[in-house]
Amino acid sequence: MNHLMNLGTGLLLSFSTSLFAVENPLCGPRVATVEKASKRAIPLAQVFRTAIGPETKLVVFGEDHDQYQAKRGLMEMYRMIKKEHPRLNCVFIELGEEHQPLLEQFLKKERSKKDFILAMVKSNWNGRPFTQEYLEIFSDRMDAWMDLATLAHADGSSVLYDDVTAEQNRQYYYQGIESTGPRNHFMAELIERNFDSGKCDLAMKIVGHQHILSPTPTAARTEADKLQEILKSRSIPTVAMHFTNTSYEALSPFFYLDFDYVSYMMYYYEIEVDPADPAHADPLKKFNDYETDCLSKAVPFLPKVHVAVPASPEILPAYGPSGIMNGQTYGRAARMDQVDYWVWLAGTHERKNQ
Repeated sequence: MNHLMNLGTGLLLSFSTSLFAVENPLCGPRVATVEKASKRAIPLAQVFRTAIGPETKLVVFGEDHDQYQAKRGLMEMYRMIKKEHPRLNCVFIELGEEHQPLLEQFLKKERSKKDFILAMVKSNWNGRPFTQEYLEIFSDRMDAWMDLATLAHADGSSVLYDDVTAEQNRQYYYQGIESTGPRNHFMAELIERNFDSGKCDLAMKIVGHQHILSPTPTAARTEADKLQEILKSRSIPTVAMHFTNTSYEALSPFFYLDFDYVSYMMYYYEIEVDPADPAHADPLKKFNDYETDCLSKAVPFLPKVHVAVPASPEILPAYGPSGIMNGQTYGRAARMDQVDYWVWLAGTHERKNQ
């Protein structure tokens, strides 16, 4: 089972056969769904050619921020869209608008990559001393965004940070406010201003997948607060895509995979998650017991080329450490009809340390 090592995930997986004593009753149906989805796959260039029409203004890519180096596929997608639609001339990235001057300095080569990363960290941080390890994680997280920004800038496109400030984001957290909805409205307003000014004709928007997926029952926002819904209500025709490009993440429409304690990034919030903490050991072991064998059976059905799978109303129950969860309402694994397409660049961009 060594091939599972290439799943591109920090999740602690154990490959002992003793783990599979309990059969996962959903494994067969979920593997069948992966196989069926792969048969619906369409070459990505064809999707970009047809899904992005003359009226389209924005293509939103929802991503998992913690799939760090994997996000290099964003550059390929920029090139593919530009080839099919030369009017692409803007890229919006989910970072605080106060960082725009730092970005401009970096793009003009007035600030080195190292200095840019350090300045970004200092701007985002909450005043506590930060470690070299944090700097490395932050740099790893930023790399693909910076590469995309560099490519787009050299191509003549405007690159714009469009999120609320780091301080505002902190305040949302400390006040217990679910920030995705308010931030979506803020981003949509800034995006709209850039289209109204004539700066943008067609744009890519990079944002966390939670901004485009339906909210869970505990979230304060509603369906109308999803970024693509806000944009459409502002007369900005939008295509929303969930971007996945490692085997692990590409299975996210079909499997419940939100217990990746290892790759959890401690940002400026007072949050500590220790994978070795006994409090996490039992649920994590249960999760491994149910998921590992099932994942190994599903991976061979993943497309090996750049494709997109049209979203569908197909719903599968989600499985978590405590067992079956409500498939219609819980987690990103539950539904496939929340975006227009699921984009797969499967197996092409594993993390650099895998």
